[in-house]
Amino acid sequence: MRFHTVLIILSLLLATSASAQSYISLSLRDADRHPVSGAVVTLSPPNTVGRTDREGKVILRLDQTSGSYAIQIVAGGFHTQDTTLIPGTHTLTLQPVSYQLPAQWVYTAQRQELPADDVAETVTVLDTEHLLRLSPRSVPEALLGMPGVWMQKTNHGGGSPFVRGLTGNQTLLLLDGIRLNNATYRYGPNQYLNTVDALSLERIEVMHGAGSVQYGSDALGGVVHLFTPTPTLSTEGVDVHTRLYGKWMNYDMEQTVRAEASVSTPYLALRLGGSLKSFGDLRAGGQLGTQTPSSYDEYAGDFKALIRLSPTQRLTLAWNGLRQLDVDRYDQVAQRGFETWMFDPQERQMAWARWEINTSIPGLSQIRVTYNQQQNIEARTFQRINNPVRNYERDEVNTQGTSLEIVSRWGQQTQWEAVSGIEAYRDRVGSTAWSILTTDSSRTDRRGLYPDGSAASSLSAFSLLSWRTGKLQLTGGVRLSRYTVDIEDATFGDVYIAPTAAAGHLTARYGQRYQWIAALNKGFRAPNINDLSTFGAFDSGIEVPVQSLKPEHSYTSEIGWRTTGEHLQVSVTGYYTWLVNLIVRAPATWQGNDSLDGDPVFQKQNIDRAFITGTEGKLVWQPARHWRLTQGLAWAYGQNLTRDEPLSRIPPLHGRTVLQYEPLPTTWIALEGLYATLQDRLSGGDTRDHRIPAGGTPGWAIANLRAGYSLRWLDLSAGLQNILNAAYRVHGSGVDGYGRSVWVSARFMW
Repeated sequence: MRFHTVLIILSLLLATSASAQSYISLSLRDADRHPVSGAVVTLSPPNTVGRTDREGKVILRLDQTSGSYAIQIVAGGFHTQDTTLIPGTHTLTLQPVSYQLPAQWVYTAQRQELPADDVAETVTVLDTEHLLRLSPRSVPEALLGMPGVWMQKTNHGGGSPFVRGLTGNQTLLLLDGIRLNNATYRYGPNQYLNTVDALSLERIEVMHGAGSVQYGSDALGGVVHLFTPTPTLSTEGVDVHTRLYGKWMNYDMEQTVRAEASVSTPYLALRLGGSLKSFGDLRAGGQLGTQTPSSYDEYAGDFKALIRLSPTQRLTLAWNGLRQLDVDRYDQVAQRGFETWMFDPQERQMAWARWEINTSIPGLSQIRVTYNQQQNIEARTFQRINNPVRNYERDEVNTQGTSLEIVSRWGQQTQWEAVSGIEAYRDRVGSTAWSILTTDSSRTDRRGLYPDGSAASSLSAFSLLSWRTGKLQLTGGVRLSRYTVDIEDATFGDVYIAPTAAAGHLTARYGQRYQWIAALNKGFRAPNINDLSTFGAFDSGIEVPVQSLKPEHSYTSEIGWRTTGEHLQVSVTGYYTWLVNLIVRAPATWQGNDSLDGDPVFQKQNIDRAFITGTEGKLVWQPARHWRLTQGLAWAYGQNLTRDEPLSRIPPLHGRTVLQYEPLPTTWIALEGLYATLQDRLSGGDTRDHRIPAGGTPGWAIANLRAGYSLRWLDLSAGLQNILNAAYRVHGSGVDGYGRSVWVSARFMW
């Protein structure tokens, strides 16, 4: 794919034609003249939002060169400041409060950035500061312990998030507002979240129990949304910044290097980064020892450019990609009789362009047009013990997507806001397979996992509307979608389906400091190429294609309560999700036989009904300036009504407790506890799953210790994982958890 090269050339050409414009440049300081980073600055009109960088600076572009603008500044530990400024450069000193929890803003709930307290949806955030302090090896490991998220790892190179008991193609993954889920995403746990470089992200948002109205198919459990940083323009001249990051973990479990560079001018800002990573075999706790093979290597790169086309228009161009080699499946080798089983390579890349226009037209605040191209490659190599046949499979999915969004605002005291638009995606799947007889190197070509040349497309229209007055806010939305899947299969017969689906939601939020929230959501998942045309082995048998399927549907009701104060944040949510037309594997026949090569035959069918009910809670308490306690807890109960058994892979009761101490602005230390109870409510499929011990997955608890020290040019972090060296496994995983181990990271900035 050459699209990223075109983006780079286009950005350089457009930079020369950008015209001068006015701005407000703010530099925020505390009483000791130290920079205040992470402050949220809101400019009105036209309701532009920015955040201060590590140097306490933010630049807000204006659509005219004269007049004054209202500015609001919200920063944790400081009083909210409202002021009026004229275009130009300003330095402001913020007044501290005794101590205060930081404010959070979220994007995913309404497809625009809003204060977390102003959205009714349950959204949890892993912000820039937490990502820096975690120094995560991968995106899945960054989410480990995030409230309401259960991280299953089939292999060390994977990681599948469970949100409200659902995972795989029933949970939607986004990167910068663009769908990562494609037509081959599998039912059940998959590894695709690990194809994004964790070091390229600035924050992660998880929206629970909603998302089909906002983003379409697959968001039955929720949405995991990854954000990459956007470079900032300078006020004058050229600013150049570079960063170098390194991380090491003992037992050769990790060696990582990343380099970043950014260049900013008043008209063009560029950011470029690249990562090299080598992961050795995972060393588990207790007497479990090293889990061989579980190693792999990874290479990643990313590019982003921001171009000011005019005072009211900007263009963002981006590319990011990742390639993994020799990603071993330890569970298949250790428990399933394979000599070799690996993904090699596993690759993803995405290029996108977004044109944003701000207007002063009543009811037409902003227009956003986005175009993206993606390519996903998954190649698998496997060979059983004492079998001379080595098998190779390769799938390639090329995706194109386009969206048009319109942001509208009306009213003063009673405020209306709407985000409406259309989206279209198209996937083209290439799939091949062959076998090599190792005794004489002879090759046999065979049908791939999917029919080569299969295609799937979607077209959707949506609208999100929010109305607020006083303490009451109502939010509603609807999405109408049409999907097509076109498969030409010489072995099993051609398939063409064109189902339609509708999603809707209605939420109510009442209160200010103390808020009550109620919500109703209808979600859906359209059948994809993986559902309809898979022909291959899985853990319990072999799957054969099917001629037709209908969309899955979810109906969720929830009620919650939360409070947000200067020193305490508490949220509690209870939910009930009704699932119908579930697409599941069911016993079937092929050519009149119920088995193939000794394995039972299965086929996808819309036959199951189920429900999931549960609760999620989070507490953040800062009793003193230097201390903070964070507590998250989640519980889910799932039942398959059709089969009269527990729903498959439901996580147990689990939680995370973190006590953090910051004696100085430059120094921090955190003690973390992660824990889960026994999960012995197993479905029939769970009892046959080699990754789940007989009788269920035992409960466990581990403790981790992290600390860090920061200067303007240096960030140092270190961690001691699993202090007591407990042996444990996350329910449903194919590898065990880390044993006692040490990591150290350093980030240099100049």
